[in-house]
Amino acid sequence: MRFRHGILLSTIALVVAANVLGFRPLPAAGQTPQQFELCAASLKPDLVSDGPTRDLMIASCTVLIQSGKFAGDRLAKVFLTRGGLYLGKFDYDRAFADSQEAVRLDPRSAAAFRLRGYSYGEKKDYDRAIADYDEAIRLAPDDPDAWFSRGVVYRSKGDIRRAIADWNEAIRLDPKFISAIYGRGFAYQATGDYDLAIADYDLVIRLGSEHYPHVFSYRGNAWFGKKEYDRALADYEVVLKINPKHAVALYARGMTRKRKGIAGGDADMAAAMKISPTVARTAGAYGVK
Repeated sequence: MRFRHGILLSTIALVVAANVLGFRPLPAAGQTPQQFELCAASLKPDLVSDGPTRDLMIASCTVLIQSGKFAGDRLAKVFLTRGGLYLGKFDYDRAFADSQEAVRLDPRSAAAFRLRGYSYGEKKDYDRAIADYDEAIRLAPDDPDAWFSRGVVYRSKGDIRRAIADWNEAIRLDPKFISAIYGRGFAYQATGDYDLAIADYDLVIRLGSEHYPHVFSYRGNAWFGKKEYDRALADYEVVLKINPKHAVALYARGMTRKRKGIAGGDADMAAAMKISPTVARTAGAYGVK
């Protein structure tokens, strides 16, 4: 599910933007000003995917940690910053280790619990992840990212009702929280609430997002579930114009053409299975069967 990308970016953004960093001492012995600034400077979005720069920032944070000049919540913020950078590398074990230190050093840091909660989630330790998000929400109840993140874990556990409730709260706090809207739409669709799902997908499309063209594919699947095949076809055509090798949309278009008695359905499905041999199972999970 592509909306999980949103939880990663929002976690990194919170870790770095909210906590980088509440300290500005002079560099300690053995530290250069450049090392200090690389760890302490706010992380720009383009640096999240910039491997060499991120690695330099991690190394600089390590110098600060090893300097012995930081303690308490100030040291927690350095660990939290480095943990967020590890998260950007998908190095969940190191991110988890740094989040553990951040929580130990500053048990009042909502961001530290969020980072550890995300790490627990990646380890599929969902109960501990939820416990950490519970604490993050207690410490910062107006943070929509914490509600969104907990909703993702509930969805992973199959508790769609609680996932939707958390995403409702995230959206109330931030009406333009695209990943929460997108996730809620997907959850509605999974429960057969196609109209609510389509309304959320419409909003995602209006707001514009990284989820193009996939949101059109999911909306097409919802139209398919409602047996509104002309609208389903229109959405699949949008997807395939952007990405002609989108296997699920191609297979779904084939299924829709067959339902309407239009030529080309079998050819679409055969082409989709060449791209992805398991596409029939994937499409079936989305209700296209």
